[in-house]
Amino acid sequence: CPIRANRYEGMPKIANRYGTSIRFYHPTTKVWHVVWINPVSGSVSSLVAAKVGNDIVQRGTDDDGNVFRWIFSDITNDSCRWYGERSFDNETTWKLEAEFFMTRERK
Repeated sequence: CPIRANRYEGMPKIANRYGTSIRFYHPTTKVWHVVWINPVSGSVSSLVAAKVGNDIVQRGTDDDGNVFRWIFSDITNDSCRWYGERSFDNETTWKLEAEFFMTRERK
């Protein structure tokens, strides 16, 4: 985001997020490893994902040592909530940074 039509030269990197995710399952540890690459900012994030209750939680640490997580919750066959949070105080509190509500498209 944003869509390419809304991008402009000199746009702040924080508001210009395009990237690629590579995910793979580790059968011994039974967790998913996620690597997200953002060529706009040069950011590379490594996360570990696992099922926590009914949710899927991906956790990582940013370049400043803060913990962040991406959570898939309210998962049904047709929808889910996907949101990202970051903690600046060792997980005492969390700041919501992004939130998406997804619905399956039926053809």
